Amino acid sequence: EFFSSNEFDVTRPADKFTTNDINYLMPRKIFLAQKITSVDTFSCKLYATQIISDLLRFHLDDKDPYAMVHVDLTRLNFMRNQSAHSEKDSIYNESLKALATDVSNHESWAEVQYHMINYVCDQAAKYNPDVSDKHKWNYKTALAMCDVVSQKFPKSYGAGLCIAKKASIESRSISFQVEECVVPDQPSIAVVNYRNVKKAWFRIINVGWDFDETYDYYDDTKYIKKLLSYKPVKTFELDLKDDGDYQPHQIDFALSAMPAGAYYVLSSATPDFKITQNNIGYTPFNVSNIAYISTKEPETEKYNFWILNRNNGKPVAGAKFTMVINEYDSKTYRYHRKRGQTLTSDAEGKVSVEATNKDYRYFYVDITNGTDRFVSNRQHYQYKPYKREKYEHVTTYFFTDRKIYRPGQTIHFKGIQISTLEGREPQLVTNNSATVELKDVNY
Repeated sequence: EFFSSNEFDVTRPADKFTTNDINYLMPRKIFLAQKITSVDTFSCKLYATQIISDLLRFHLDDKDPYAMVHVDLTRLNFMRNQSAHSEKDSIYNESLKALATDVSNHESWAEVQYHMINYVCDQAAKYNPDVSDKHKWNYKTALAMCDVVSQKFPKSYGAGLCIAKKASIESRSISFQVEECVVPDQPSIAVVNYRNVKKAWFRIINVGWDFDETYDYYDDTKYIKKLLSYKPVKTFELDLKDDGDYQPHQIDFALSAMPAGAYYVLSSATPDFKITQNNIGYTPFNVSNIAYISTKEPETEKYNFWILNRNNGKPVAGAKFTMVINEYDSKTYRYHRKRGQTLTSDAEGKVSVEATNKDYRYFYVDITNGTDRFVSNRQHYQYKPYKREKYEHVTTYFFTDRKIYRPGQTIHFKGIQISTLEGREPQLVTNNSATVELKDVNY
């Protein structure tokens, strides 16, 4: 495991060791026939490959093939992850099949099958309904393979892995996406992402503009119970296309027009919205005619906001702009919101927020214009401004008379030094001496 990581690699020579040789991914006998040597003696990959080869040879004649299977699976997964060969995935799968044939009467076969199932699922994730039906039914194939493993070696370690994999493939999920804020009394586009669900039920609740969505957020079940306690202002259901392919799917539809306010959409795979054995999703969205854009001045950390009409983009003058500051409470280990400074937009809809005198802060925006209101979920960060020192940087650019040299050839080169300083045009450095040290690439 130490050598299978690149973390400790040093600068590589020109003739570095790679695992791109496809024979490293071939069945065990072909791999062991390879001579694993390289001048790249600092390569972690080289040592990992040599150690794997030695371990395989050591366990070749074991009466119980479990250790050999474990090492060979480690080899195949390592080589697949490290190789840049274009056919590595298909060869990896064929090598797994060969290994499974070798141990077909031993319970370690179940673990090999688990890795083959993972490969089938990897291919299933490549399914793109907009292109073709290729890989569409791979998850169903993987489920059938899981069942075979459970029947053949029900008490094996590999069977336990397959049971968990099967539960993951069959799990239900549903989520709902809608714009952060939509125009009042107009329908909007919404998106449902789902998996293994044939029908979904939805509730829209009005939580009010002062709803603190960070409260109880760390306990998701408690948070869902809190949302479910609100009386729905609208309910609807959708029939979802599910042909049993166990693939994730997505549909778009029109969300009904809503009056101004702050809402949540709750989604459920069952009509009773029960929490147990269900998948309840929730998504906040606002309905308001108010919109805004913002910029921050990097030197001063000053924020400029422009408050606009969401329908026509015209500036909104006289709107009340309130900062809602998120502060961390070290006693409760939670963030709490408190209302901060309130400003009024000018004729251009502009509001400026000066930098903080603390080390940092982040805040949300609460804007009111008459009876309309908009509380954004976007966070804005500010740091205490500081005066940056300006440093001069000198960079040397080398030019050589050729790209590569043979042993004994003379190297001709020259260098140009450029001085850069913030706020000043780059300048040539003249009358400056420098020491140049040339090293062999294999040094």
